[in-house]
Amino acid sequence: PVYTFTTEGEFVVTCIASNGQCSDTASIEMIVGTTVGVAQATGNFDMQLRPNPANGVVNISHNGKDAFTLCRIYDMQGKQLLENTLPGNGGLVETRYFPEGLYMVFLETEKGLRSARLMVKH
Repeated sequence: PVYTFTTEGEFVVTCIASNGQCSDTASIEMIVGTTVGVAQATGNFDMQLRPNPANGVVNISHNGKDAFTLCRIYDMQGKQLLENTLPGNGGLVETRYFPEGLYMVFLETEKGLRSARLMVKH
């Protein structure tokens, strides 16, 4: 069977398979409506993540001359883990409490939007 979600949100989907003599059940949590990686790069600036992979802290910087930088970090399921305004050309972000894995970092400045992948390893 196929089901199309018509609203955004978090859902638990349960599948029950049965052959008449025995059955098995599996459940999975799904997030609908939040996607990662579809934002188009619009800014005329470069961004750097150092070190990458990060272990504890990452320096997020760009070569623009903006007064502020809005930084958002998402996990690969689309959950936003951080939203922070960084001064000027960037700043430090603690990653020590992030589980190991791959993340998407979005920087928004007066010049536009950029994204990059960040790996966290402990």
